[in-house]
Amino acid sequence: MKKLIALLLVLLFGISIYFVFFHQDKSLKYIPKEADMVILVDVKKLKRESVISLITHPSEWFKNSEMKSMVSSLNNSGIKIPDFLQISHLKNQRYTEWSAVLEISDREKLLEFLKTKKFTSPLGHQIYEKDDFFVIIDDAYCFVGNSISTVTNHRYYFSNKNSQKIFDADSLINGTASISFMGEKNYSYAIELLEDEIEISNAKDTKNFKPLFTQLNKKNFLLNLNLDRKNTKNIADFLMFKEFSSTQIGDIKMVANLESVNDTIVTYEYDDNFNEVEKKSFQKLTHPNYFILAKSLNPTKTLEFFNREKWINSENQMVAIPYQPKLIRENENTFTVKSLRKPLVIDVNQKGNFILFKNDDLLTTLITNLSTSEKEVLSKVESVFYGNQGTDYLVKIKFRKGELPSFF
Repeated sequence: MKKLIALLLVLLFGISIYFVFFHQDKSLKYIPKEADMVILVDVKKLKRESVISLITHPSEWFKNSEMKSMVSSLNNSGIKIPDFLQISHLKNQRYTEWSAVLEISDREKLLEFLKTKKFTSPLGHQIYEKDDFFVIIDDAYCFVGNSISTVTNHRYYFSNKNSQKIFDADSLINGTASISFMGEKNYSYAIELLEDEIEISNAKDTKNFKPLFTQLNKKNFLLNLNLDRKNTKNIADFLMFKEFSSTQIGDIKMVANLESVNDTIVTYEYDDNFNEVEKKSFQKLTHPNYFILAKSLNPTKTLEFFNREKWINSENQMVAIPYQPKLIRENENTFTVKSLRKPLVIDVNQKGNFILFKNDDLLTTLITNLSTSEKEVLSKVESVFYGNQGTDYLVKIKFRKGELPSFF
């Protein structure tokens, strides 16, 4: 009898383990047809990997208290955590704006969770916000995102039967997480979460990119870029630069860095004898130094585009970029744009398709239109690398040690 009870307990334990860590609903119901990019996270696989990591690293059991607190609060937030977290980017939204649909398991718990996390509802209508994050509660679901327009649109599409389409998880993910570009044919890239970096790639072995990354990382540039026409178009499409084809630009090379300079402000006052007295004061400004080399498939049409968009003025300066750069036409099909204060030298013989961005604290003083959450994430980024070799692509986002961004 004891053996039978023991066997039943083992069987029940095994069934529990299966349903907690392995059984999955692979139908993706929360991705609207209007999504052009989707991030999927295999929640149960993430749980399995976390448990295995804890078992094999006992020294870590009492560390990461912040992460444990966040996971615990989410588990008690009144939200049903899906087997696959589905985060969507909608067409014609900024590429930094994303949203997701989550099922509500306990409405009162969810409201208490939002209150605890200091979300407020200044707009009413079950719309809650904190910094740049928005939550809309609607019947049995809540819509979460970092833009009110994205969240509102996602809610509309979700309620519109014509916009609903059920995808299968196996067609979009092969690993713990993935990002998929949606279209007539979907292209998916695996996301690997490492200790202080994120890798997004379709390559079987990302080590092939290491020599290039190591070589570029030795150079002291904020931005180092070398792209052929195919990669230039891919980046332009990602950034939603719809007019790119009109520029007739093909290959692009670019280097850039930032410099803090003193700007002199001259004012005039009058002394007791009404004599004019000049007074000088100084303020710190951030200036970019850069060198851009772009090849054109049709220089005449490229110049026509620049003039039509008023990117250049009568003095042959490219005013689309501030700080008085010059536009120089060379060798009939090459355009050079460079800053004049401290011109940089570009390696014209550099091979490969890559972008390496190495963060600089001065950047937030130069880019003033970032949201609070975007500034927070940017402050934690150490570098971003994009590379393409044949059909293999890699994006590596490296964070400053111990500075992974926290959104709650």
